[in-house]
Amino acid sequence: GQVRINNGDNISWLYTYDLGKDIGNPYERGDSSGGTTSDIIDRVFNTVNYKNVSQERIGEAIDEVTKYFKDKTAIELKPEEIKILLADGSKTTQILLISLQKAKTQELVEKIANSSIEITQYLGKLIDNKMEHNIIEEIGTISRENIGIALEAVNKLEDKSKANKIIDSMLQVSTKIENELSKITLKPNKLCRETIAIKVVEKEENKNNIVLPQILIEKAMKQNIDNIKILSNLGQLEIVPNFVGRDIGEDVNINITKQTSMLNIEFKLGDKVISQFEKPIKITLPYDKLVTHKNKITTILVKKGGMKESTGGVYDENTKTVKFLTNRSGSFTIEEEAKEFKDISKHKWAEEAVESMAVKGIIDGRTTTKFDPTSNITRAEFAALVSRMLKYQEGSSEQIPFQDVSNNKWYYSSVAAVYENGLISGKSPTSFDPDGYITREEVAKIIGKILEKNSYKKQDKIELDKFNDGSSIASWAQEGAAIAVYNGIIEGSEGKFMPKQNATRAETAVMLYRLYDLIMD
Repeated sequence: GQVRINNGDNISWLYTYDLGKDIGNPYERGDSSGGTTSDIIDRVFNTVNYKNVSQERIGEAIDEVTKYFKDKTAIELKPEEIKILLADGSKTTQILLISLQKAKTQELVEKIANSSIEITQYLGKLIDNKMEHNIIEEIGTISRENIGIALEAVNKLEDKSKANKIIDSMLQVSTKIENELSKITLKPNKLCRETIAIKVVEKEENKNNIVLPQILIEKAMKQNIDNIKILSNLGQLEIVPNFVGRDIGEDVNINITKQTSMLNIEFKLGDKVISQFEKPIKITLPYDKLVTHKNKITTILVKKGGMKESTGGVYDENTKTVKFLTNRSGSFTIEEEAKEFKDISKHKWAEEAVESMAVKGIIDGRTTTKFDPTSNITRAEFAALVSRMLKYQEGSSEQIPFQDVSNNKWYYSSVAAVYENGLISGKSPTSFDPDGYITREEVAKIIGKILEKNSYKKQDKIELDKFNDGSSIASWAQEGAAIAVYNGIIEGSEGKFMPKQNATRAETAVMLYRLYDLIMD
């Protein structure tokens, strides 16, 4: 229609996103995943998205949305109300991110960091063991995204004392929520690990960057946090806080870049590239190609000049990902390979394990076609296999007490690595007996220690009663043997454990193959 305008009339333009059903094509509210969101969240979203919004108005909007979550989580909510609140939480993550991108003042950056943590804390109160798993997972997703935004804000703050306080809150809230999630999702044979989880704020396609402040890593070490989990669309990293040592001195800068089928992962300590870590990190990469034999999947470290090195890994057909350990940064790709040994065909029970561990670069044949399955394995050889599987840093300057392990022997670094990590001891304080054969009970003790280091629970020694010769297992090996038996790594033969019997190469391959799957879980 038409409106007559007279001289002196005042004209104001008003906008609405809700035209009503009678107008046609009404604005449909919702978060990015299609869930219904609340009016207040939609209004705040539109406010921070406004091109000329002031810093003051963004701050007011952030305060408003923070109070909304505080009030909502202070009352008992019905399941459908929780779903709406989580849709609000998902959209609020976008609000916080947009606000951070527009923030020009230190005051607003600080407010966004604190609100990201507060909202996460409020949502964490909703978690209980009666919830549907998808709801719990959504809370976890929002938590990790908000902690990532808080970290991004921290790295913009000039006042380090304020950054310090925010990092304290980040660690407290994230570890608490991850613990709550673990109580519901953790397998009964595993212990909860103190974890902080951070979703990378992604600014570019196929390229991620995250800065872990020195103070965050130092606090994580001081608070005995076991794991810093970094999530992105390109992959997931799990690092122990002291992965580059306990005295770091500078921020850790992580760059992840995807180039076709290869992923380059670079770590810097300040301006210095870190090529090798003191402690291995765990990486999970997406892999959606056709897989013929999942046990023959391995990651490959592509070195300068195109040289390739198998770095192992376990393929998960449910998530279509490959998880592996590495003690080096660099360029990684995933391949399906094949290795076969002519002398393993008569040992069908060990064939899959031998070939899989060979593909992953953990175990070698005597030659390219001969594995020698029935030969015994020496203590030095077993130490080398364990060190290679766990990706321990070899070649440290620390001295070991064994007089029969000289530093010019091929196995010196491997023995030193597993000894320094508390997995293996000598026959005496000064003797290792590197060329002596390792027994099944000695293997069991070491496997038990590896499982415990990977958060597997100790098990009752009653597990050993299923073997006719269980009582003959040495007392020093019983604890490790019980954990190994409970978790299906050692099964014995014809009702016998055979603790004093030397472990063969085939038996060792099978035990390590089963163990490797568990520590990658």
